[in-house]
Amino acid sequence: MIVFDYANDKPNQITEFLDQLVPESRNAEHKTRFLLITRNGQRGRVVSSLTVHQSEATFLLDGARKISLEPDSSSFDLSARLELFASARDSIALASRISCDEVANGPSLAADTFATPLFVVFAALLSVHADSLPTDATREEILERILVRERELFWTDCPERDPELRNAIVCAATIATSSNRQQIMNRLDALGYPADSVAAKRIANWLHALYPGPAWANGLEPDLLGEYLLSTNIPAQLAARIATTGTDEEISSLLRVLSRVAVDPSNSLVSVALLEVLENFPTMIEAWTSAERDGDAIAADALESATEFLEQIPEVLPLPAIKIPGRLGPAGNHFAIEAAWRWRTAAIDHCHPAPCPHAHCRIAFS
Repeated sequence: MIVFDYANDKPNQITEFLDQLVPESRNAEHKTRFLLITRNGQRGRVVSSLTVHQSEATFLLDGARKISLEPDSSSFDLSARLELFASARDSIALASRISCDEVANGPSLAADTFATPLFVVFAALLSVHADSLPTDATREEILERILVRERELFWTDCPERDPELRNAIVCAATIATSSNRQQIMNRLDALGYPADSVAAKRIANWLHALYPGPAWANGLEPDLLGEYLLSTNIPAQLAARIATTGTDEEISSLLRVLSRVAVDPSNSLVSVALLEVLENFPTMIEAWTSAERDGDAIAADALESATEFLEQIPEVLPLPAIKIPGRLGPAGNHFAIEAAWRWRTAAIDHCHPAPCPHAHCRIAFS
C-alpha cells in the first residue's frame, strides 16, 4: 500500500507519479493499493476530486471509493463522546504516570464545542492535568489552554527568551513547509535575526529539533492548533518574505495554510499578512501559468493552492490586476475563473448605479 497524506495539497504531483507507475504495474504479480488522505477546507469546502488533468491514472482517482472520517451527529452523540473522553483520559493519565483518582472531572460534552473527536481529546488532556474547563468553553478557549501548555512544556528552552518572539519563531516553521535549513534561516532573517548571526543559527537548530516530522523544521500540530497560533500571532513580514523569495513549494504551502487561517474577516492581524501575499500575486501567477503549460506539476499544484486561497480569504481584500496568458492549463483555468468571479463581484459592489456587464474582463490576456 502507498499512502499519500494531504493529497489535496499536491494533486498534480500525485497524478504525475501514478502516470509513471500505472503502465509498469499492469502486469505486476501483486496488486498495489493507494490510500489518499485529504482534509476538507474551511466553510464546508469538501474535496470531491483530485484529478486536475487527463492522465492514465484518471480512472483510479475517479472511481476511487470515498470515505469520510468526519463524524455526524448520530454517530458521535453524547455517549460516543463520553466513551472517547474516558478512553483518552485513561491513556493520557497512564502515559503521564498520574493516578486516575487525581484526574479532574471533565466538562459537559453535550455542547457543539465537542462535536468533533479532537476537542474531546483536548478536554481529556486538560482534565488529566487539572485544568478544568467551564461548561460554556469555546473552541478558542480550549485551543488557547492547549497552546499555553505547549509553550510551558516544549518552548522554554528556546534561545529567544521573549515570549512574543518565541511565538513568531514557531510561526516560522508552522506557516509553510521547509525542506532545508536555508529556508528557515531566510524566515528568521525576516523576523530580525540576520542569517549570518549566531542567534539565527541557534534558533534554527532549536526549531529543527522541536517537533519530529518530514520537514526540516516541523510546525505546531495538530493543524487546528497551529492555525490558531498563526491567527493570533502571525507576523506579516514573515508571510511577505516567503511570498517574495520562497520556492514554488514554499509559497504553495503558505497559501494553503493561510486559506485555513483567513476565515475571520475581522482578524486584522491576519488581514495584514494576506495583503502582503496578495501584493505579490501577479508575479506568482504569471510564473506558474507559464510553467504549468510546460508540464510543471509543482506549478500546477501552486495554482490550485492559489485558487483555494482566493476562495477562502475575505472578499473585502482587493485582488490586484494579473496578466494571464491566453492559453492556460487546467489549474490555470481554475484560477482564472475564480479570479474573474472575484473581480466581477468587487466591480458590482462598487458600481453605481448599475454594474458594468463586462466587469469580469479585468483579467488581461496576452
